[in-house]
Amino acid sequence: MMNYKDLDDLRKRASDSMDIAEYHGIICLYLCCNIDSFEDLLPSEKSYDESHVSIQVVEFRNALLDLINKTSNELNSTELPFLLLLPSDDESLEKRTAALSLWCQGFIDGLGLVISEDSASLGESSMSLLSEIFDDFSQISTLTPHSIKNEEEEELAFIELLEYVRVSTELIFEEIKIKI
Repeated sequence: MMNYKDLDDLRKRASDSMDIAEYHGIICLYLCCNIDSFEDLLPSEKSYDESHVSIQVVEFRNALLDLINKTSNELNSTELPFLLLLPSDDESLEKRTAALSLWCQGFIDGLGLVISEDSASLGESSMSLLSEIFDDFSQISTLTPHSIKNEEEEELAFIELLEYVRVSTELIFEEIKIKI
C-alpha cells in the first residue's frame, strides 16, 4: 500500500489539486456513512470530450480505489489499526498540521455532500454525535502552520489531536453502522 508521499506524488503527476489528506477525510466520511459509490470523488477515466485521460490519472484513480479498500478494511477490522493518511512523522510539524487540517476539512466536506444528497438516514442521537464531532473537526480544520509556536509542546498537542480525530472517526463509523 502506498503512503502519503507516494500518493501525493501520483496526485501531482495526475495534475489533481485536492490534497491526499483531504481525499482521505472524504473517503472516511463516505465509509462512515455507508456510501458505496465514490464516483463523484474519483478522477474520471474519460475527459469532457469522451477521450481517454492520461495514464497518470488512471494510476491515481486506481491508487485511490486501493486506498478506499484499505481504509474500509481498517475501519471494519478488529485486527487492523485505523490510521489517518498524513505525512510521516519525519516531516515537519507544520506540514503534518496542515495535512490534519485538510483531512478534517475533507471529512466535513464529505458530510456536507452526504447530508445534501440525503443518502444517509441518521437518527437524532447519530446526528447529535456527528454535530459535536463536526464542530471539533471544524475547529481543527482552521489550524495553520503559523499556529505553531513551541515545537515540543505543539508536537504533544498534535499527537493528542491526531488521536482524537482517529478515535472520533472510529466512533462515528461504529455508531452509524449500528443505525443503518
